[in-house]
Amino acid sequence: MDITEYIQPELYVIIPVLYITGAIIKNSSIKDWKIPFILGAAGIMLAAIWNLATCFPSDAQETLSVIFASITQGGLCAAASVYANNLYKQFSLRKKDDDNGNTTQDSTQNSDAV
Repeated sequence: MDITEYIQPELYVIIPVLYITGAIIKNSSIKDWKIPFILGAAGIMLAAIWNLATCFPSDAQETLSVIFASITQGGLCAAASVYANNLYKQFSLRKKDDDNGNTTQDSTQNSDAV
């Protein structure tokens, strides 16, 4: 399943922004388990800013629509960012395993989330 099918094309730019934000946070004193939650909140906020900039709600139905779109789109962008990070880590581990001749070892045990 390709989650980018569900992300509005205008919001693709949020994915690398969140990826870079996650890398910066990773080098700080913030615990790793908090990073996906921070990226999720940041993704929702950025999607909300974009949604409000393009369509300011004038009634309750439009307001709920903007809230829903912001949560789903921001969450999907954050998930894509974390997924991209894990792909990079797994690729790096695969390369190390291939260089060491350990092709049968399960490298997923050695990876962290973000």
